Amino acid sequence: MHFVQVPVATYPPNPNWVRWPARAAALFRAIARDNHILKAARRAGRAKPEPVPTVKPGSVQLQVLNGTSVAGLAATTANQLTARGFKVAGTGNATAAAGSTTIEYASASQLAQVNTLQQQIPGAQVKQVPGLQGGTIDLVLGSGFKGVGTHKARAHRARSTSAAALSKNYGGVNGGANICRQSAAFTGPDSPTMFGN
Repeated sequence: MHFVQVPVATYPPNPNWVRWPARAAALFRAIARDNHILKAARRAGRAKPEPVPTVKPGSVQLQVLNGTSVAGLAATTANQLTARGFKVAGTGNATAAAGSTTIEYASASQLAQVNTLQQQIPGAQVKQVPGLQGGTIDLVLGSGFKGVGTHKARAHRARSTSAAALSKNYGGVNGGANICRQSAAFTGPDSPTMFGN
């Protein structure tokens, strides 16, 4: 028995969701035909992630709102973003205190602009707010805001998908193991010692 993880990508409209990228199709085809599953999984794991659509910073028009008690934070952040080429339409205070920094946008047509801004605001949550007026994006600074920076993606190191490597990396016993001689098979509430060997 082999366990294979389906490759996933972020779903920009809701950071709590994931989606299956196009490269997952090869894995599903292999599962449906019951062949070459491990080869398909390795290829999917090695494939480059799908690029997130972005635009030039000059195409992003935003408003920076301070949801913290730090005076002048919106103005300082707006100046930093302007220096990076973004078009800041205004600054001000948020209507309520915010715990996390949020990028709010009105429609899915703004996702490329949202992605561009999100690259500059590490840890920012993305939220679609259908009632927002105009084409401006709101950047609401929360108490967890650490400043303008650049987002660095962590490199993903592929792990071996052999049964032995999976057992070693993630624990457990594979189907080829002699469970009479492998103590890992007897962990948990039912160990041989409780039966008197």
